[in-house]
Amino acid sequence: MAEKGLEAIRKELSKKVPELWTEHPEAKEDLRKKAEELIADIYEMCATKPYPIKIAGKEAKTFRECVELAAKEKGLSKAYKELWGTA
Repeated sequence: MAEKGLEAIRKELSKKVPELWTEHPEAKEDLRKKAEELIADIYEMCATKPYPIKIAGKEAKTFRECVELAAKEKGLSKAYKELWGTA
């Protein structure tokens, strides 16, 4: 597909996705609950402890790195896929 065609699709998707979240707040809430269940304790640590922080044998130097490592360590991606029915 031509690059211009992909750009048009991306723009269309970016307009429709927010509408879908608005129409289905329960989906967003289910994802939030799953994330909270899996990484709430580590998320708090990422927000309050001084950096660098070690998670799963790796060193996080920023809040973002910390949360990403925590999500990976706890299998958040797999849990989301299970919720979406794509696992």
